[in-house]
Amino acid sequence: MAPIIVEDPEFPAMRAFPKTFLMMDEIYQPSKEFSREKVRVLARLDETKIDLAHQGVKRTDKDFAVAWVKTYGSGRVFYSTFGHRKKFTTGQTFRRCTARRRSGS
Repeated sequence: MAPIIVEDPEFPAMRAFPKTFLMMDEIYQPSKEFSREKVRVLARLDETKIDLAHQGVKRTDKDFAVAWVKTYGSGRVFYSTFGHRKKFTTGQTFRRCTARRRSGS
């Protein structure tokens, strides 16, 4: 189970989620080039509740963003590691998370 913290609960894609929750999913780690200076982190793993000594853990800075947005050209990119399990992708929370919005957020 992955312990998730929503950092930006007012962002439209995050409004459907509680502030903290557990998720059974395949969680990807951001690459070494990942930097908070280049993205707006929406949610992350709670590093205090994961085994940082596990052989699969690659980030030494303990920053495990699982959802973020960034500007790209004249548009925006939304990234989420959520959604590898059918139970999640067919649920209402995922639908609200990925619904197209016409706001400035």
